[in-house]
Amino acid sequence: MIAVAFPLPPRTAAAAVVLGAIMTILDATIVTVAVDTLGRGLHTSPSAIQ
Repeated sequence: MIAVAFPLPPRTAAAAVVLGAIMTILDATIVTVAVDTLGRGLHTSPSAIQ
């Protein structure tokens, strides 16, 4: 079996890396807000939820 590579243009690869970094930061922000909100709603500490 022969593998065929389709190289990405440098701009496309850079855009994918930047988009991945933004998604990681956004995910961490959402989790931080959700843990605080869940802690208040369940009347427990954030460490108990984590």
